[in-house]
Amino acid sequence: MPTPAAPLSGIEDTMRIITDNVQKYFKGASDLTLRNHKILRLLFQYGRVMFNCPNHAYVWNVKVRKPPVRQKISGQKVVYTSNTTDEQLHIDIRGYEGTDVMEEKEYIVNQSPEKIVDRYTRITADLKQSFDEHIAEFFYVDGNDAAYSSHYHGIGTIFGKTGDAVLATDRVAVPGGAYAGQNTGLAHFGGSWETGSETYNAALGNSWPFGKGSSEYDATSPILANWASTAWEPSGTANFEDNIELVIGFLTTAMATRTGYQNLTGAPLIMMLDPSLFNAAKNHFRDRNRQLVPVGANNDLGIPGEALNIDGMYVCPDYAVGNNNSGVVLVPQYMEMVNAHPDLYKFRGPEFAMTDASYLLYASAYGNFRFQPKYFAKIADYTD
Repeated sequence: MPTPAAPLSGIEDTMRIITDNVQKYFKGASDLTLRNHKILRLLFQYGRVMFNCPNHAYVWNVKVRKPPVRQKISGQKVVYTSNTTDEQLHIDIRGYEGTDVMEEKEYIVNQSPEKIVDRYTRITADLKQSFDEHIAEFFYVDGNDAAYSSHYHGIGTIFGKTGDAVLATDRVAVPGGAYAGQNTGLAHFGGSWETGSETYNAALGNSWPFGKGSSEYDATSPILANWASTAWEPSGTANFEDNIELVIGFLTTAMATRTGYQNLTGAPLIMMLDPSLFNAAKNHFRDRNRQLVPVGANNDLGIPGEALNIDGMYVCPDYAVGNNNSGVVLVPQYMEMVNAHPDLYKFRGPEFAMTDASYLLYASAYGNFRFQPKYFAKIADYTD
């Protein structure tokens, strides 16, 4: 005769324990997320992951204008002016979800508390990994693109460009897109920029991003560097390998001297490259016997894999950038991941549903990414 099955009440008690504790298991898993993925690790490293964010966290002010300061002239009447320095940015709350179903048959077959616990330990880890990879893979997308309209606003959202032609000699493209309810184009908020002895885009006709100008002129504008320009000196070619050092030297100066830039955390500029471009950069340094790999820098930032240190910029590959001959320059202190839940992910269940005759689990993430576009850059072949 078959051995009688264990009473269901014992398994049901186990299910209740799992339901009570599964969020603790998932919190541990989400903590590992922060350490194991490049973007999430950087955000965590510099304290840029926020939890329990209320609705107003998705609307924020950025300072785009400076209150005027005038020279004091003896005998001149004082003029009082109202100073409106800030503009408002806003993004919506977006979400991701993951689920699991354990049908009644599987539940009956696994009438052992150990088997049930093992199953949900594995499912928790699998769901966590899926969330991790999903968020990492879509960090670089344009959240305004119809294909990604339900995703978090990836950093690609801020890198729109205008329709101005990019000539072979242009070292930058003209930014112009939409992010957080504002245009990222130059002079969107007004202002002006000086015409210096050197121009970096013929359509602009001024010396931006170098030279002097008013803070509102590029208040929400990133730098779009054209690595394929033939004007990078002394290279004079359109080859990535010939120009990568020159482009990085250009960006480390231009980005760190932009109005309002502050690096209170001491974070380096971080370039995430298409892996094929990173390999080309490695070959460039190997050929010249000048490959500079910072000892311990990977461990300091918690990012696995290779890295190059070029002019103080931390350069590494990220498969999530894609194979698209491009890269982005990140400044950790000017980006945030905001989360509605008290953890990265919220786990509910397992609960038995009569309509499905199954135990159902549901995991979700709600939030978004926030950026101050002015302090980011993209490199790509922008030449038309």
